[in-house]
Amino acid sequence: MIRALIGAAAFILAAAGVTRIGAQSQGAGVSGGLAVRGDAANDVCDQGPNNAVPKMAAAAGFTHCALNADFTQVGGFFGKVSNFLDGCGGTGNRLFQAYYAYSGAQVPCNKMTIEQDSGSQVLHLSYSPGDSSSVGTTRPLELAYPTLKHNGAVQSGWPQPASPGTENLPQKMYTEITFRMPKYSLDTVQLGQNIPFAWWQMDGTAADHTPQKVEIDYIEINSDSNYGSGWNNGTSMIEWGCGNNCATPTSPPITHVDYTQYHKFGILVTSDEHTNFAKCLFMDDVLQGCQTISPHTAIAYHTDRSKFLNYVVVWAGNNGPEVNNPVDIYIKSISVWECNSYLTTTCPGSTYYSSAGLTYWH
Repeated sequence: MIRALIGAAAFILAAAGVTRIGAQSQGAGVSGGLAVRGDAANDVCDQGPNNAVPKMAAAAGFTHCALNADFTQVGGFFGKVSNFLDGCGGTGNRLFQAYYAYSGAQVPCNKMTIEQDSGSQVLHLSYSPGDSSSVGTTRPLELAYPTLKHNGAVQSGWPQPASPGTENLPQKMYTEITFRMPKYSLDTVQLGQNIPFAWWQMDGTAADHTPQKVEIDYIEINSDSNYGSGWNNGTSMIEWGCGNNCATPTSPPITHVDYTQYHKFGILVTSDEHTNFAKCLFMDDVLQGCQTISPHTAIAYHTDRSKFLNYVVVWAGNNGPEVNNPVDIYIKSISVWECNSYLTTTCPGSTYYSSAGLTYWH
C-alpha cells in the first residue's frame, strides 16, 4: 500500500517540477538533497504582493498564498511598520502584533523598524538586556501573525476569535523566512543552552481547556553551540498534556550554517490528522531533513477551528536567563502558504509520500 502511495506522490513531485540533485555540502542536509525551487505562476496573496507558489508547497497541496510579508519592497505595504504592526499604527485584519512573550506588555514600536542592511530593506527586530524587566521575568520579543480583529493578543489564555477561521492558521502549512543575525547576537548567554532566535507555531488555549497539543518548532538557534565553528539549529516537535504517555518524535533536522549571512528557511508541516505530523526543513531550497510525531491522542491534531487557534511567531531574545548581548534580527520576508480552504478547514492530507528523506502528506 505504502509503495503504491509513494509512486503516486512521486508523480505529484514530477508534475510539480521537483528535481533530484547531488549531495549538498550545506548544513546537515540529507545525502542527495532535494532541490525544490523553480516556482509556479504567481498567486494573489491575502496579505502582501503576489508571490510565486514554491514547488514543494504545491506538491503538498499548499497553493494559496495567505501571507507575503516582503519587507524588501521600497514603498510596499510591508515597507512601513505603521502599516502592519498593531499598536504602532497598523489597523485592520490579520496584522502583526509584538508582545513580550507570555505577558500583556506590548513591545515598544522603536524595537521594530524598517532599515537598510546588506544592500536591502529589511525588518529589524531588536531585544536588549533588560528590555522585558517590566513583566517580572525575562521574556523574548514575540512577533506574531495573524492577530485578532477585536484587539485581543496572540497569547495562551487571552481573548480569541469568536468563530473558526477568522484570524488564525491551521497547523498544516508551508512557510518561509529569510533572515540573518550578527555574531554578537548568536554568541550570547550560556553556550548551547539558550535560544536567541526562534521561529515556531504558537497555539491559543482551547475553549474547553483541553491540554493535549503538539508544539511544532521551525527554527531554534542555540547560542554558540557548535564548539566555536558555528551555531546549531535544533528544531523538534513535542507533544504536551499527556503525562508519561507523550509520543516520541523521530530525530529532528539540524542545520549548522553561518547565520550571520542571509539564508532562506522553509518548513513544510502536513498531517492526515490520524497517523502523524510530518515536518520537513529546507534551507535555501535544499531539503535538510524531515521529522514525524504520532500524537498519543487524536485531540492533539486540533481539528476543531472554533476551539484550537494557531499562529506563527518569531522570538528575539531568550525565554529564560537574560541575554548578555543585544539580539538583533534582520528579516527580509516571511510568507505562509495554505490550502485553498484554509479559512474554514485544517488542510489535512490523505496521500503519504516518504522517499529519499522527504516525508509529507499530500
